[in-house]
Amino acid sequence: MKWLGAVLVAACALAKPASAQTERRPLGAADSAGERRPAAVPNDTAAARFLARVRTATARYRDREQAVLDGYRPIGGDFPGMGEHWIDIGTLFSRTFTPDQPAMLEYATIDGRPTLIGVAYALPLLTGEMPPALPGNVAWHSHAGTVEDESDLLSQAMESHASMHGARLAMVHVWAWLPNPGGTFHADNWALPFVRAGVAPPAVDPGPVAGRVVSLVSGGDAFYERVFLSVAGATGSDSVAIHRALGAARVSAAAWVARNRGADADHEALEELPRVWAVMWETLDSSLGSGARTRLLPLRNR
Repeated sequence: MKWLGAVLVAACALAKPASAQTERRPLGAADSAGERRPAAVPNDTAAARFLARVRTATARYRDREQAVLDGYRPIGGDFPGMGEHWIDIGTLFSRTFTPDQPAMLEYATIDGRPTLIGVAYALPLLTGEMPPALPGNVAWHSHAGTVEDESDLLSQAMESHASMHGARLAMVHVWAWLPNPGGTFHADNWALPFVRAGVAPPAVDPGPVAGRVVSLVSGGDAFYERVFLSVAGATGSDSVAIHRALGAARVSAAAWVARNRGADADHEALEELPRVWAVMWETLDSSLGSGARTRLLPLRNR
């Protein structure tokens, strides 16, 4: 995601005052009949109308070929709780906000097909500028690094606008096409790993630990191995230890998925998942050198 980080930094550096460019048009457009309903939004008519408009405007991008024709291109990797980011550079650099034209589309491969799961808006802001009023200031967060820094274990990169006053990138995720039990505008959607694995996602947010464990069967193992190796500065035996610990966790995750595929995972089944993650960390504690183990400590409780 370093490429995305560079793009976002450039967008902020080239920014001009956004007050005359940022669109805040009235909302409209009802949800299409017959479509799967997104996750519930707060009891806020404006937020609900915003979501309906986003779905109407982006329905065409459920066919990823249309996104390519309209200028969206993949950037970075595939994130366990977000999927892939496809960015429209022109929209990002225009510093214009409208629900009809998100800067990013989020796709994930589900049942072997590229599937639109959500969108994201990114708006470079200068000192003193605030994000648009829609879908609500509480939904926007300030981005202090790359999307890789923002997601999953490295979520400390996200800050509220109340705490940041200089130039920064404002972002908001909208889970318009894959219901998010954690909230329509939450950054990570931990229903995604369950859907990818063929397990019905819980009605209540399963939380990041459960989501990470289930993601191990659909590429999350490789994602977290890269993160752990990078943060730990691991080489040699430490690299082998990380690979083996995640491999063992993946085997346990695959067994859990096999028991629960095609059914609704109940509370008892969901309680098994944090134990898989805990055992992985216990294995790392006993097999890593002191330096790598110390460097990974900040990630352990995230």
